[in-house]
Amino acid sequence: MKVAYWPARAALLIACCAAQGAEFTVTPPATGYELLKQLQQDSEFRTSKAGMNEIAVFSMVRGYVFGLADAMTGDKVICPMIPPTTRSSVLVVVRAYLEQNTDRLSMPAGDLIAQALRKAFPCQ
Repeated sequence: MKVAYWPARAALLIACCAAQGAEFTVTPPATGYELLKQLQQDSEFRTSKAGMNEIAVFSMVRGYVFGLADAMTGDKVICPMIPPTTRSSVLVVVRAYLEQNTDRLSMPAGDLIAQALRKAFPCQ
């Protein structure tokens, strides 16, 4: 089933980009616990003066979620463009799903993102 490849695609893309001259390494969140923590810090990040590491983590988490959403949209598993959906609303959907399903936070982050997006943006 194609679902298993989305987290791997996004992780590979992030790893390749991080290797391009970065002074430090940022890895995608492994579990729902890590993902939720980073998404919650996202709102704090926007209102504070962040260092380079915080900016890298913030950008990586957003890229990881957006990469999975793009892959799922391309494979016609989700249909976020009906109605039109913004990037920030995708983050809100994923964060809300994690907060409402705390019993699943030990699962891999990519799987939880996929579940959240399938629930919020089903194709008709």
